[in-house]
Amino acid sequence: MNSDIEVKVLIFLIFVAIYFLVKFMANSKVYVCRDCGYRGRAFKAYKGSVSIEIILWCCFILPGIIYSIYRASSSQKICRNCRHPAIIPADSPILIERDLAATVPGNRKTSSSRSDRPRKVSKRRSA
Repeated sequence: MNSDIEVKVLIFLIFVAIYFLVKFMANSKVYVCRDCGYRGRAFKAYKGSVSIEIILWCCFILPGIIYSIYRASSSQKICRNCRHPAIIPADSPILIERDLAATVPGNRKTSSSRSDRPRKVSKRRSA
């Protein structure tokens, strides 16, 4: 009987390990921030407060469930660098097209760096 419990615990731990491995692999997708230009993994942010969720779970089960569903449904991926939600997958067609167009020599249309833009010449008035 003792070995049955050990086998069940071992099977449970294997399933937990597989779950977190799959969850990690799903989050290993590379994103690009449109605000700061960061390339890398995204950070998942949830609206609401963890402490309020814990209090609701401890006091009342139904509001805790409702609040947990609200927090889980309102999650979004944000940039790890600037915490801005304007990120896109690195393999998106828009980003691939922009990167390919930037490698073509003489193509200034897609360049967004300030050094490539023409400078405005300001005329100073002499007094």
